[in-house]
Amino acid sequence: MSCRATVIVPTSIDRGPLLRYSVGSVLRQTVTDLEVFIVCDGAEDDTRAASEALAHQDSRVRVFDFPKGTRRGETNRHKILTNHADGEIVCYLCDRDLMLPHHVDQMHRALTRHDFANCGYLDVKEDGRVVPEFKLDSGNSAQRARLVRNGRMGVMLSTMAHRLDFYRKLPFGWRTTPDDWFTDHYMQHQMLSQPGCRGVGLATPSIVYFKRGHHPGWPTQQRAEELKVWSALINDPPALAEKLYGALGEVLTDRLTLQERLKRALLVGGHPPAIAFRRWLRRRLRR
Repeated sequence: MSCRATVIVPTSIDRGPLLRYSVGSVLRQTVTDLEVFIVCDGAEDDTRAASEALAHQDSRVRVFDFPKGTRRGETNRHKILTNHADGEIVCYLCDRDLMLPHHVDQMHRALTRHDFANCGYLDVKEDGRVVPEFKLDSGNSAQRARLVRNGRMGVMLSTMAHRLDFYRKLPFGWRTTPDDWFTDHYMQHQMLSQPGCRGVGLATPSIVYFKRGHHPGWPTQQRAEELKVWSALINDPPALAEKLYGALGEVLTDRLTLQERLKRALLVGGHPPAIAFRRWLRRRLRR
């Protein structure tokens, strides 16, 4: 029986404490007609136990337990999407990230007319600052051509989604990624390289993203505490709105600062370029 979305949550080693929050954010989506596949890639006992506990609590959750595969076990994702997935669309969520409640609905609506979609996200820094980001509009022909031409660039796994029927027509699907590529970028490159692929970028943020590089050396439990705080925020709309308005204010302040810097950099003899040109032209005409 088909459903509206399949959500793939890859996990491994000791990430069990994160799953109650990351998977929990999927189970609280406004779209309830979905299935959640936790894909264990060499998971330790505690992570498997945490995964099974979530499956026991909610019948929409299934656990696929694999030994550690090459890279991030991409071939296992292909097996699952080929043989087990029933969603109209496929979303992904890193076990350290969170979905805002409208994420699956936003992606599903976009993918009624497109094959691949990516969305904006909230980038949470180590010091707690929140920066709204939108790295790629996969519906923009120039940006897409640059990605396809240059390769080795793309968006984060949690911010991408695609139609399942489109995936099953691809030449390869998820496969072992060369060492000099990110696994998610390699998959996106394959999809967006297809001549018939209809891509779309959604600037509205619907993922809360915690980049590993922003938190070097953080143990899993410390990451779990951060996800706990953000999970509480997501479940408290007024508090979340206050956080988002604060982030918007920082973005606008940064933009104003950048504009002022650009203006100063472009001054010619202390004047904006247009005024400086008119002054120069008047001097020339007087000669």
